[in-house]
Amino acid sequence: MRHPTVTHASRKDTDIVLKWDPSNSEDNASLGITDDVYLDGYKLNGTRLWRIDLGPNIRAGAHYTQFSVYDFDGDGKAEVACKTAPGTKDGQGNYLHTGPAANDDDSAVYRSASGYILTGPEYLTVFSGATGQELATIDYPVPRGVVNDWGDNYGNRVDRHNGVRVREGQQSGDGPSQHHPAAWLLHARDGVCVDLPEGDAGAELDLRQRDQFLQ
Repeated sequence: MRHPTVTHASRKDTDIVLKWDPSNSEDNASLGITDDVYLDGYKLNGTRLWRIDLGPNIRAGAHYTQFSVYDFDGDGKAEVACKTAPGTKDGQGNYLHTGPAANDDDSAVYRSASGYILTGPEYLTVFSGATGQELATIDYPVPRGVVNDWGDNYGNRVDRHNGVRVREGQQSGDGPSQHHPAAWLLHARDGVCVDLPEGDAGAELDLRQRDQFLQ
């Protein structure tokens, strides 16, 4: 049995984006290996248009996958943005292949015996809302760094994600060739809000001074 979370897209092709959490999903404070999380795009008549499989390196639970549906690039169609990892497949059934995902190992499973995923690459990916196809992937803007720095040593606090938001007034109709769609995202990880550089989503962000945000 899977537990759904619904977001209304209301932009051209896709009407609803539905997140399916497996029945063995876990809270961050609890041990346990979980099955894959899916994001589905549907029409209101129930037709499923695509399915994104987040893969074995994204743990299932209420705090792990917060996804946003928004017209990030101003083309009149919504995109879908969320945290991804090696092993994630887009809505066309393909492993991620842009940015840092181009040369990763999609067969690698970074999950520990207790079910936590505290090593391995982390990404932020923007998918087409119409087809589920990967549009752009960047390194996750708030790296996990040293797990203990977040307040515990087993992965409770480090993986509490609060979602992505678009910065108003930063859309462009020029599309990805002019600006990386993910460059307009703000991401909060456990209270840390990061403003990605305009037009340079691949820039390295020094977040080791994040303690100032957690006062």
